[in-house]
Amino acid sequence: MTPFQRAFLLRYRSSREAPPSTAALLARLLPRAVIASGIVVLGTVVSRDLALVMGGFLFGALAREAALTVHSARIRPVLMRVIDWEEVDRLLGGPDGEG
Repeated sequence: MTPFQRAFLLRYRSSREAPPSTAALLARLLPRAVIASGIVVLGTVVSRDLALVMGGFLFGALAREAALTVHSARIRPVLMRVIDWEEVDRLLGGPDGEG
C-alpha cells in the first residue's frame, strides 16, 4: 500500500468514530483562500486587469473545491455504512494499529 493510500484509509477510519462537520471540512479551505487573496493582491502590483483575471480564476477554483467538499459531506454518511471496516482495519494492521 502506498503512503497516500495509507493516509486515505487512516482519514476514513478516524472519520468513522468522529465524522467531521461540513464546517470543519470547509475550514480546511481557509488557508488556500488566504493564499489566493495574497496572490491577487500581489497581482495588482503588476496589473489591475491581471489581478482581476487571476482573482476570477482562483475564485472559481475555490468555489469548485467548496462545492465538492459539501457534496462529499452529504454522501459521507452512506459511504461510511458501506465501507468494509474489517478490511480497512486489516490493511492498516488492526483496529488500533497503523502498521
